[in-house]
Formats: sequence, structure tokens, C-alpha cells
Amino acid sequence: MNKKTNTLLGLASAILAIVAIFVLFSTAFGNEAGDPSVRGNVFGIMFGTGETNRNLVPGLIAAFALLLAGTLTSLITALIKGKGAMIGFALTLVLLGVAGTLFILGPSFYISSNYVTSDLKDQISLGTGLICAVTFSYAGALLSLYGAYSSFKN
Repeated sequence: MNKKTNTLLGLASAILAIVAIFVLFSTAFGNEAGDPSVRGNVFGIMFGTGETNRNLVPGLIAAFALLLAGTLTSLITALIKGKGAMIGFALTLVLLGVAGTLFILGPSFYISSNYVTSDLKDQISLGTGLICAVTFSYAGALLSLYGAYSSFKN
């Protein structure tokens, strides 16, 4: 694969990962008993807050760290030419794919890290922030998969 294609795929994957980071400012969980979630955005859920007695959620922090690492590797891979880019694209694929999978498990991570009564467990579902983070993480991973395949093929 030529340098121009590597650059375009790497930058496109990085842009999707950056968008996945920005959508974490959206609502973390879905509706609770028909009312919009009042727990806040994904960053507030992830890092916890003292005034609402929320704990840190290590699974979401790991997903965020993997998302940041995937963004950096895709930017670095955009600068690599030839077959060497295959390793960078493969690493980005794994990082963004695992980050997206961990974001899917966000409600379970939140429940396990914080005290939630049994009747509220059924009402905690994925919200727009987590759904969009999963979508953009997987989209960046798919672009990286194409980049790794194209680098391997040529």
C-alpha cells in the first residue's frame, strides 16, 4: 500500500477515535423508569464524584485509556509507509476493538463498582455516550483492519 493510503486510513481512524472521545461527554445511561438518566455523562460516571458518592469505574477507565492509546497509534501509523504500517494498523485494531467492547460493558462495570439496589439494576442501560463511543471505536477499528489487510496484501 502506498504512503498516501496509509496516511488517509491512519488519519481517518484517528478522527473516528477522537470523535469517540468527545462523545463521552454525552449521557452515560439510558432512561430510568421512563425518565432521562440523571447520573450524568460518561466522564462523571467513569471517574466518580465525591458529592454523589460514586466510585471510580476501573473498566471504563481502562476503555478510555485504550481509546487514547488507539488514537495515538493510528496517528503514528499514518506516518509509516510500506509493510511496517501493518503492525501499527493491527495494534490500532486491537486497541480500538477492545475499547469498544469494554464500553459495551459499561453498565455492568458501573453496577459492580457502585452500590445499586436490585430494582435499579434492570433500569440501567446503555446511554447515548456509551453507544456512540462503541460505534466510533468499532468504526476506527474496521478502518484499521482494512489498513492492516491492505498493507499485508501489497
